[in-house]
Amino acid sequence: MEEIGTGDSSGGRRPILLQLKSQTGYALGVDIGSFFTRLVLVDLTGKVILSKKVKTNPEKGQAEVLKSTFLLLRRLIKESGVQRSYLRGIGFGISGIVDFHKGICHFCPNLPGWENVPLKKIIESEFKVPTLVDDSVRAATLAEKRYGAACSVDNFVFVSIGAGIGAGIFTDGRIYRGGNGLAGEFGHIPVEENGPRCHCGNFGCLESLASGPALVNQARKALGEGVNSSLRKKVGEEIDNLTAELIIEAAGEGDKLAFNILHRAAEYIGLGISMLVNLLNPNLVVIGGGMVQGGGILFETIKRVIRTRSLEVSFRNVEVIPTQLDDNGAARGSATFILEEIFEVLPEFLKERSDVRI
Repeated sequence: MEEIGTGDSSGGRRPILLQLKSQTGYALGVDIGSFFTRLVLVDLTGKVILSKKVKTNPEKGQAEVLKSTFLLLRRLIKESGVQRSYLRGIGFGISGIVDFHKGICHFCPNLPGWENVPLKKIIESEFKVPTLVDDSVRAATLAEKRYGAACSVDNFVFVSIGAGIGAGIFTDGRIYRGGNGLAGEFGHIPVEENGPRCHCGNFGCLESLASGPALVNQARKALGEGVNSSLRKKVGEEIDNLTAELIIEAAGEGDKLAFNILHRAAEYIGLGISMLVNLLNPNLVVIGGGMVQGGGILFETIKRVIRTRSLEVSFRNVEVIPTQLDDNGAARGSATFILEEIFEVLPEFLKERSDVRI
């Protein structure tokens, strides 16, 4: 903290005004996803000082991905010019089932080889600073609360739609993790009884029907059955090159197959979110993730289904909007876990200094 002057007084000694001296501490944030790994360095206010984005290359295995990530973290510190003594910790987000309290990654459906990895122990051993590990969606949810559309909202849900589907829940101003820290596995609610098998072992999960890989599987099947689509021209003979981004692009250009696939996925997502609205009664639902770039086609269908499948009184009091944060949201949120730990001691400091005001 640093003094910036004195405040007004209605009697007695004028209070000392303090503000954060943001350059005296920094945190690193990591977001490892199926396709990309994003890293940020933030100051004590959460401002991003420097960021990097690289391909994850999960096929290389867990050990190699971690090794590459560590090299990038060191490069980020070096390029920033920040002294290592000012680094307060590392927040590490990963798209999987994570025990926040123990810092263990139990399972990553789209990252093979990440079963029961003691990430907190590994990272702290490597960098010698406090480390917090959580699911990327919960990290992105914290970013929405601190820097995004949910700054003034205490009860909201963040839904991420990409290679996987997940949700982060804020209730009464705090992130909700559940009894064992596993809350938010939104992608594994069943929405179709006889649906396809999900990688979790169940059938008809939302993720198996509406995630990016699910859309690609549906399009490949249709093309293999001879359905006419502009997607053929986009991928030529290489059907393995088909991506969710190409499907979204084709749908925007009026391709019937792509539009129908995207529209059906949006209906499933809207159905799932309507369950969250009825169950949790949030004031706000923020939708993020790579699939949001589907724009009006995806988003308007989601909102329509939420409206028709939610209790009218619940929908009347909820706002549904796309995220306004950039792709670094989860990485920034991961770093913010460290900042939250730091500022938990601030109230105690203020109790001891009744003559200060922030």
